Amino acid sequence: SFDFNLFSGNQHKLELEKKNIQLKLQGLKLDQLKFQNKVEINNYFNRLKHLEKMISLDEENQRIIKKLYRNTFSEYGKGVKDSAALQESSRKLHEQDIRIAKLKADYVIHKLKLEQLVGQKLDFQVVKHK
Repeated sequence: SFDFNLFSGNQHKLELEKKNIQLKLQGLKLDQLKFQNKVEINNYFNRLKHLEKMISLDEENQRIIKKLYRNTFSEYGKGVKDSAALQESSRKLHEQDIRIAKLKADYVIHKLKLEQLVGQKLDFQVVKHK
């Protein structure tokens, strides 16, 4: 009977150690998930900042392309430029419009994903929608 109690006590101690190890493992897994979540949040936020810069630069390029288009249109009206030059200028302007629209859509998608990761609506708007 004495041997049985001694074995039972050791088994109980081993079970406790096993439970402690399992608990520590779960804690490490939780820490890993938290770290991965922080990295993912930082990646989305950095992507948003990058998209903001790209949109700003592309909008500046768009202003320049519009000026060039207006100049080409004016010169076309005066007979200085031909219709091919006008079409090319118009094509560049439309391509820039599409590029900006795609960047803004990408921005909105990344912001929504970031909101999903943090679990709340974010009240900042880096890109001003026109």
